[in-house]
Amino acid sequence: MQLIMEALELGIGKEEIRAFLNSNNTKELCGKEAGSRHT
Repeated sequence: MQLIMEALELGIGKEEIRAFLNSNNTKELCGKEAGSRHT
């Protein structure tokens, strides 16, 4: 649950968290979020 709390602090939406839980692929999620949100 710690990961989810950190994700919420970073502004990752519930859908992204759900996708992360379904795929369990941290690098893919982090890479996509970093590319789209940190411009």
